[in-house]
Order: sequence, then structure tokens, then C-alpha cells
Amino acid sequence: MLGATGQIGRAAVSALAGDGWEVTAVSRGGGRDGRWDGGVRALALDRDEEGALEKALGEGCDVLVDMVAFGARHAQQLTGLAGRVGSAVVISSGAVYEDDRGRSFDTQEQPDGFPRYPVPLPETQRTVEPGGATYGTRKVLLERELLAVGDALPVTLLRAGAVHGPYCRTPRELYFVKRLLDGRRRRVLAYGGESRFHPVHVSNAAELIRLAARLPGSRVLNAADPQAPTVAGIGAAIDEVLGRETETVLVDGPAPEGAWARRRGAGPIRWCTT
Repeated sequence: MLGATGQIGRAAVSALAGDGWEVTAVSRGGGRDGRWDGGVRALALDRDEEGALEKALGEGCDVLVDMVAFGARHAQQLTGLAGRVGSAVVISSGAVYEDDRGRSFDTQEQPDGFPRYPVPLPETQRTVEPGGATYGTRKVLLERELLAVGDALPVTLLRAGAVHGPYCRTPRELYFVKRLLDGRRRRVLAYGGESRFHPVHVSNAAELIRLAARLPGSRVLNAADPQAPTVAGIGAAIDEVLGRETETVLVDGPAPEGAWARRRGAGPIRWCTT
């Protein structure tokens, strides 16, 4: 597994080891998670060092799980391993999608540039064009090059939603938590608090990886939790966990001019796969 000490990687290593796989957990630092099974092998490796990954693979492996693949270079690296790798599971992103007017996360700062995605958002929804300019375009380029090799290297691509769970460096929920810890008991939410960016907990992403490893194939899957809570719902859940009461002030439209953070657009964000 490449990127094994990242947020999803830690959980996925545990899931695969628990399912009977012999796991080599690769990261640049070669670290270990204390929760991993003792049989997990940790390996320090920089995939961008010429020939390093190929040497580490030796005679090959049954499944290669890649948490940190981006763009053409990594796609070519992976497709070059066809014949030595039985199948692959690669993390992509929900940022690949665009709406029917060509709007995506890449256009959201433009006037009327915020996307209006269908709900639910299926894997068949159109994507941005592949390229090297942005996170989303690089992920699309990666996806297309990997899928193009077909049965030579069966690849499951997981389009992850908003990842949450242990070891997140920049948790989206910190806005709510920090305000409560600071003693503030009122919050203002734009668009009636109805915006939704479908989350995926690391344990659910890890379970998808485990299942894909068992059932290899070439496919694209959205990776998200069973529920897609609204912003207001997330705030209420955090209140309950921390045992605090908060007054929530709902604004029908966007944040007022002069607010610390706002976005352009005519309605709430909705990125929801269910």
C-alpha cells in the first residue's frame, strides 16, 4: 500500500490485515500505526525516486493500493506494473465532477461559477477535462489512463467525498468544535444550513478498499458514508457529542457582505451521492 500512514491508509492497512492479507505499508517515512497487526511490514519508500517502487515490488503482488496517485506520471508508473500486479485500488476524488453547464470546484470563485450537481450524484456524471492544471483535472487524467489498460491491470477507482476521521490534519468540523471550546454559543449558517458535501469516514473508505481487493475489476465508484448530513446537521451532532447547547441563526441566502467567509452562488452547496 502506497501512502499507508495517511488518514485513509492507516484504516485500510488494518482492514486488509484483518481480512488475512499480508500487507506491506509503504510511506516516505516508513512509520507504523500502533493499531496495526504485528504482521504488517512497514517500508520507507519515495515512489518518485526512479525505480524505487519497481525494486520494492520484486516479483510482484496480488493487489496494489495507492492512496497518493496524481496525474500522468503516477498513472504511467502504475500501468507500467501490469503483469506484476494482479489488480489495483486507487483513491480518486469527488472533485472530478462538473455540472451540466461545465461548472466544477475549479470554477467556484468565478461569477455564477459554483456547480449545481444533481442529487444523487452518480458515477456517470460528466467530469472535468483531464490535464495537469488542478487537483480535479489531474485526478481525471489519472483515472482515464488507468482505465484505458483494461484487463491488463484491473483498477478500482474510488471517488472519495469529504474524508473525516482520526488523523485528519485539517478537519472540516474544526469550525464548530473551536467555537464551542472558545465558549461561543451562537453560529450563523448561510443558505439555511442546508449545504451538503457528502462525507466519507476513513473506516468506510477502508471497507470499500477491502471489498475491492477481494473482487478485482475495472470500475469507478463513489466513496461516501450512508448518510449525507447538512452543515446544520453536522453542527447539531457536534453539539451533542460535546454536551453543549448552541443557538443556530440561519440565513436564507449567502453570508452578508463583509462576512469573514462567503462564496459566490445562488443556492446551497449540494454534493451528495445518495
